[in-house]
Amino acid sequence: MTGKNSEIKNWNNSPLFAAVCIILVGAVIYGNTLQVPWYFDDFQNIVRNQLIRDLDEAWRRVFAPRGLAMFSFALNYHFHGLELPGYHIVNILIHLCTTVIVYLILKRVFGCQPILALLAALIFLVHPLQTQSVTYVVQRMTSLAGLFFFLSLFFYVRARETLLEGSSFGSLRHLTFYLVSLVCGAIAVYTKQNAAILPFCLFLFDRFFLPKQKQGGLWLVYYLLPYFVAPLWMTLNQFIVPVVDGKGLLVITGTTDPAKGLTVAKSSDSEYLLSYLVTEFSVLWLYIRLLFLPYGQALDYQYPLAISLLTIKNTIAFFGLAGLLTFAWLSRKRLPLVSFGVFWFFIALSVESTIIPLDPVFEHRLYLPMFGFAVLVPQVLDVLRHRQAKIIILALTVTVYAVLSWIRNDTWGNENAFYEDQYSKVPHGTRVMVALSKSYLDQGRDREAEMLLRKVIRIDPSVEEAYVNLSNLFVRKQRMDEALQILQQGLQTNPYSSKLHNNLGVLYDLQGQADQALQTLFQAIRLSPDYAESYTNLGVVYAGLKRWKEAEHYYRVSLSVFYENPKAHYNLGVALYSQGRTSEAAEAFRLALAFAPEDNDALFNLASVSVELGNRQAAMELLPRLRGRDRALADKLEQELAGQGKPFAK
Repeated sequence: MTGKNSEIKNWNNSPLFAAVCIILVGAVIYGNTLQVPWYFDDFQNIVRNQLIRDLDEAWRRVFAPRGLAMFSFALNYHFHGLELPGYHIVNILIHLCTTVIVYLILKRVFGCQPILALLAALIFLVHPLQTQSVTYVVQRMTSLAGLFFFLSLFFYVRARETLLEGSSFGSLRHLTFYLVSLVCGAIAVYTKQNAAILPFCLFLFDRFFLPKQKQGGLWLVYYLLPYFVAPLWMTLNQFIVPVVDGKGLLVITGTTDPAKGLTVAKSSDSEYLLSYLVTEFSVLWLYIRLLFLPYGQALDYQYPLAISLLTIKNTIAFFGLAGLLTFAWLSRKRLPLVSFGVFWFFIALSVESTIIPLDPVFEHRLYLPMFGFAVLVPQVLDVLRHRQAKIIILALTVTVYAVLSWIRNDTWGNENAFYEDQYSKVPHGTRVMVALSKSYLDQGRDREAEMLLRKVIRIDPSVEEAYVNLSNLFVRKQRMDEALQILQQGLQTNPYSSKLHNNLGVLYDLQGQADQALQTLFQAIRLSPDYAESYTNLGVVYAGLKRWKEAEHYYRVSLSVFYENPKAHYNLGVALYSQGRTSEAAEAFRLALAFAPEDNDALFNLASVSVELGNRQAAMELLPRLRGRDRALADKLEQELAGQGKPFAK
């Protein structure tokens, strides 16, 4: 066959065609995620993270663990602040690029069946479990590490192919591919530590899919040795040295409270590590079920750690995994893709699902294992015998997964629906109950919020956010005695909580007890010197006492900790104006409005101060905005512009 017919026959072998398919499908299933709000760890790592506000500092730390991911967030912030679409677009582009690389690797796996390579790559792209790595902004750490991980694998394959084509080890072509692979691998490891398994995955891929070299068996070990440098260096600096220095492993990994509200009868590091390992025997089966049947997805599974090690459940889970590995070994020649997929699954999860203490279950941990699943599925469908039937079933599988991903992303996009979905699946999860209560409070559903928060306190009295939110609810309802009671109850369980001391100080101030308010807020600062909100509230207390210099001082300290605090800027403007520093007050109100454009009071005060400074044109430009949002304040501003009103009414 020649000419046009040959082109028609080979259309599905074109990388360009595959890339277009991947981009189009990815755009469809992730196109509804551009306004997905911030969730959970997004706030700590992005929204309230001062590092990403300083692009130069983020660049200086780019070679620190997870530094590249943080630098990418800093770039996002540099160009568009905290506007959500930019963050999501970058996440989607990373996933699309990774999938294209995965496709190029899969072409080496499926050889003369490029349509299978494309369908397998689409499984990697559209599987519902991938949504957590893409739609949950902070998990760019996972997908970005995955991009460099698969780039390293791809260039490793290209380096090996140059040797098979006759190039020498020292040839420029071979060394270029090999060194690029090494660099990408090191970047992957330092983007997220789970990529440390790269050399083992390279070995596995090489043994299954690349022809053997003539030099003998040991040559591959020597060839892979440089890939161990980055993982070993990372392990030495982040785990071994801190442990030798006397820090517990739980502290190093951030798991200072292993149970996180769950019952665990473990006390020492070694006991907890064993408990975590045994728990992962069952977790791995949950992951396997989610890969094949992705229903009941949750962001935070709150999976309980094993209390007793030798139970029927743990024993069955362990021997089941051992049997699966045995099957993979025995079938490595008869069912090589299935065998590879099983081994890849276990290796790719070996960092996060063995003894390193982390939260037991997270879906984003399946980003790398998904590659093994994508390789395995086509061979599982070999039972159909007929190639066309196999391709049709694979295409239907991709379609079903794509629809499920679109639905899951749609749920991510509605904060209240997302938390309610999470709560329905994990009704004992205190973190989601606190988050859902905040959503209810924003909607004025106070009764439901109160019920949730009281339930959190019953399940885990150490969750300080429950007391904070409940006290805020009571204050809003003018139930001051109940607010005081709940904060005092919280401090009995959490005596070192700066948040609870902060709220108690605010409550004292609202009740006119300025001395107690100051004392309590200073205690909050002693407990957390970088807690910006306490400095702001100290300023509010001093402002209430008309001690404007002290108020100004603490507002400025608050802004030195967290500059983008609109409340601190606004109150600083009031303090400055009260000292007769009108032009400085105008700048403070302008910044308050910049960080909280919806703040009508800041808008009015900026316009009012502008009138007083003689800049009537600026006030006139602000008037239409105010008129469309608060008619009473707009009328007051019009009176000032007419010379009839009292300036600075707020």
